[in-house]
Amino acid sequence: MNLDSLHIHTSVSFENDVSLQLPVSLFPQEHMNGQLKDASGLAFAHITYTTLNFEGGYGLLHRVNRKNLETGLSSAAIVKTPKQGAYLGQEALIQWLAWNTLKRYGIESATPEVYDIFVRNRKEVCFSMEYVKGHFPYSLLAVAANPDLVFFQILAQVSILLGILERDICMDHRDLKANNIYIRERPCHYSVDLSGSRWSLSSPFQVVLLDYGFACLGNDKKRSRINLSPENFSATDRCPKEGRDLFHLLTSFWAIPSIRQRMSAANQREIDTWLHQQKKDYSRLAKTTDEQRIFYLITGEESFRYPFLEPVTLLNRIHQKYPDVVQKGRG
Repeated sequence: MNLDSLHIHTSVSFENDVSLQLPVSLFPQEHMNGQLKDASGLAFAHITYTTLNFEGGYGLLHRVNRKNLETGLSSAAIVKTPKQGAYLGQEALIQWLAWNTLKRYGIESATPEVYDIFVRNRKEVCFSMEYVKGHFPYSLLAVAANPDLVFFQILAQVSILLGILERDICMDHRDLKANNIYIRERPCHYSVDLSGSRWSLSSPFQVVLLDYGFACLGNDKKRSRINLSPENFSATDRCPKEGRDLFHLLTSFWAIPSIRQRMSAANQREIDTWLHQQKKDYSRLAKTTDEQRIFYLITGEESFRYPFLEPVTLLNRIHQKYPDVVQKGRG
């Protein structure tokens, strides 16, 4: 899979290269007038910065207007710029790969499309991406007429997306939490083969995966070959690690009282059982700790496995409990 659509011309590929730490000289450059020019000097886009939308630990998200100079069309977009010397090139490339992987199934709108990866101020690697109109899941759950149904619809969609990305490109997100998914305000319809079954769902909204800054891609031995955020994860971290991403997401949801308390008592008990493994009560820990980092330390252990929260296993449980949320057929 080459990078020509990003105006990056190189023989480096996801299949053969272990780092994707591309030299800055390969990336398009942002010029003082806002134009993006590729390595040959061809201008292909124009960026106008409007507002700062969000400041995270490793990057800033800017609302911009992006004009495609090849088509003349303009649209709202987001540009992520680095903080603390962070290198965003690999993150952008993994998000681009995830988008292209989901595109094979016609569901690429489940992650923001990467438009450009470019260098700013001759050293900062930044990237532009689709602006997604929507809101965070806890906002939707706060007003939903049937919060139980919405909660399981969110989990079913995420399970299908993770099932595809784990199987097709050996990817773990590794930072999946309530504010790293977004709700796009339009219906979605999925029908995907996973583990010998066809999983189908329809929903009035679409879950969108955000922020790939902690992601990894595994090799054929399920060890990280591309390991973002090496200061937080071992170079030999298992990737994908069974149940990790859904464990992170579920414990982050369960740490928010307004989400738990809107659900029925029966479904609260159901989720509590999902977060019990052997003698470990992660449900209680999620409800009582003020430090969510503890769950990253738990999943960072080499021995961590959570089979129940493997994507297809969880889909089976949701199908058993709520067959109207996700349907199972022959693959």
